[in-house]
Amino acid sequence: MVVTHDGDFGTLVEQDNRPHIGIVHLRHGHISPAFVLEMISALEGTAATVEPPFIVVAERRGDVVRVRVRARVGTS
Repeated sequence: MVVTHDGDFGTLVEQDNRPHIGIVHLRHGHISPAFVLEMISALEGTAATVEPPFIVVAERRGDVVRVRVRARVGTS
């Protein structure tokens, strides 16, 4: 699994149909270590509903953290 702040990372992986287990994209502005750890904990809590390969996008707005799972179009 890759944790990144690069919004193009998932797009490039999908375009090239590169095999991967999962990508976690933390939206810009969420670079603090506390946020990264919070997102990993949140993902562990949802692990039962996330099937590899996956792309997860996480974003904080105020006190609310939104986690969105994108289904992979192709197969690895």
